[in-house]
Amino acid sequence: MDYRSLYLHFENGIYLEGNSEIKQVKKDMEDTLKESYLVQETDIKTRFLSEMWQAILRLIAPMM
Repeated sequence: MDYRSLYLHFENGIYLEGNSEIKQVKKDMEDTLKESYLVQETDIKTRFLSEMWQAILRLIAPMM
């Protein structure tokens, strides 16, 4: 917990014990993990180059 997290990003912490919400939070986390995947360094490089190329094309498109 620090100033930046609490004040600038409006984060907060909560303590739940013996609450029914715990099961929903756990289920949401498990569902999120099922949809996630490991990002490889090659994925990032490929995506970056693709996004840069698309940005360049968007700049040129109005002139065509």
